[in-house]
Amino acid sequence: MRLTFERLSGGCNLHRCKLCGKVVTHIRNHYHVHFPGRFECPLCRATYTRSDNLRTHCKFKHPMYNPDTRKFDNLMSAAAATAAVAAQSPTATQIAAASQAAMAAAAAAAAFNAAQQQQQQQQQTQQQREREHQQQQAQTQQQLQQHAHNLTQQLQQHAHNLSQQQQQQILSVQQQQQQYQVLPHQQHNATSE
Repeated sequence: MRLTFERLSGGCNLHRCKLCGKVVTHIRNHYHVHFPGRFECPLCRATYTRSDNLRTHCKFKHPMYNPDTRKFDNLMSAAAATAAVAAQSPTATQIAAASQAAMAAAAAAAAFNAAQQQQQQQQQTQQQREREHQQQQAQTQQQLQQHAHNLTQQLQQHAHNLSQQQQQQILSVQQQQQQYQVLPHQQHNATSE
């Protein structure tokens, strides 16, 4: 893929990239925007991030390719296209790395899900224990209240029984006293006659 530029009027060295519409002054430096891979020399496979570095490399390492000629531009665009195609098609190493990353992500997700489920189970168990404890406390409190009520009734009954016994004893004592008072009085009356 070759980048094309539109020369702008105004007497300056301004060009508009037809691919992205950006106005640039140095065409060769704009290549790395669209081909972020690297500029690779097709002869020795040396890679550079900027086209001017590749130009300098070719000028000194491969003098038969003059960077000022159109042949260099063709060479550079072919290298950029090759780099773009290579960047688009994944290699076996990239596929293996992606597969390992996917497996690691799946394992991490499974571990996270397992930990989350375990935490939920622990929370549910804790809540169940708290409910059982509250029920036990409520039952114990109810039993204590019932026991206290029973004791109160027993004490009231016992107090009632005691008061009745005491009243009966008082009545019996009073009756005995009345009988004692009546008997000597009758005896005195009987002797005086």
